[in-house]
Amino acid sequence: MKTGTSIFTLASGVAFAAITVAATQAVAQSAADHFKGKTVKLYAGAGAGGVYGLSGRIITQHLAKHLPGGPSVRIEFMPGAGGIKVANWLYNIAPKDGTVLGMLLRDTAANQLVNPKKIKFDVSKFNWLSSWGDALNVLTVMKTAPATTLEGAKKKQVVLGGFSPRSSNYTFPLVLNALVGTKFKVVSGYRGGGAIRHAIDQGEVSGWAGVYVGWITKRPQFVHGNKLAHLVQFTNRRYKEFPELQTVPLATEIAKNEEDRKVFAFLSASGPVARALTAPPGVPKHIVKALEKAWDATIADPAFVAEMKGRHLVVIPAKAAEIKKIVSQILATPPSVVSRYKKLAGLSKK
Repeated sequence: MKTGTSIFTLASGVAFAAITVAATQAVAQSAADHFKGKTVKLYAGAGAGGVYGLSGRIITQHLAKHLPGGPSVRIEFMPGAGGIKVANWLYNIAPKDGTVLGMLLRDTAANQLVNPKKIKFDVSKFNWLSSWGDALNVLTVMKTAPATTLEGAKKKQVVLGGFSPRSSNYTFPLVLNALVGTKFKVVSGYRGGGAIRHAIDQGEVSGWAGVYVGWITKRPQFVHGNKLAHLVQFTNRRYKEFPELQTVPLATEIAKNEEDRKVFAFLSASGPVARALTAPPGVPKHIVKALEKAWDATIADPAFVAEMKGRHLVVIPAKAAEIKKIVSQILATPPSVVSRYKKLAGLSKK
């Protein structure tokens, strides 16, 4: 009897395994058939001249090698409204078949709380995939600026560049002004990091609270020539990959009290979200799984990592589960913290 039971159990296990393998192969074949002959488009919420453009073009080359069915991949740019424009479009208008992915701005989740009237999406319902890094925002100025330290910026006005009045590179300096006593002035209207760096070259502005790696990739002569002063980092952790930033304070470290620290933590949480890919809600689950598998394989591909490194883009992976967790934590921010941030950033009446 025991022998018969064992044989039956073994046979059942073998049959189940065979069914599972067959089902997996069928799903893979279905995804391959789905993508064959199509073009997958990545829509970035920023301009072509910054890190989104540089990383996006590299991603398209390598993601195409890992997607089933061999589709072509290309990048499109849809800047506007501090990233809200592309997120609204992706959620409501974009095809829900896996042929359109988003590269959303770091403010996307926070904007759902800060600017609900203009939001036409639920950020928790996007199909978040993994992230290749962190959009580490650092308030950086040229050493020719009127002030090159936070203490100096409390005494002299420093003009910075920003995207829209709702973007993080615009609001972060205003929050510093309110909580730390600095005198930053932010000029908005620049459509991407490339436009701001051009303005810095022309002497229109002295710096910005933008993505740090943009300096490394686009102005390496400034980095290696010791022409930059880094004043504060808007991130909730330090990265060993950037040894030159180890002594630059985190925003949460310069808070005067716990209430201020909560505001800075809210501002600093979403860096990895900006380096994730996301698909609209409504994409079939097996297609999302295929996208996730292909994107994870791309991030782990030595050729991808090497090309990113060659362009001074540091790959610091975060799995889809971690991105979803960060989004959930941002959405759970107490209303009192969000309300205070809006007031400090001048967004209460906008």
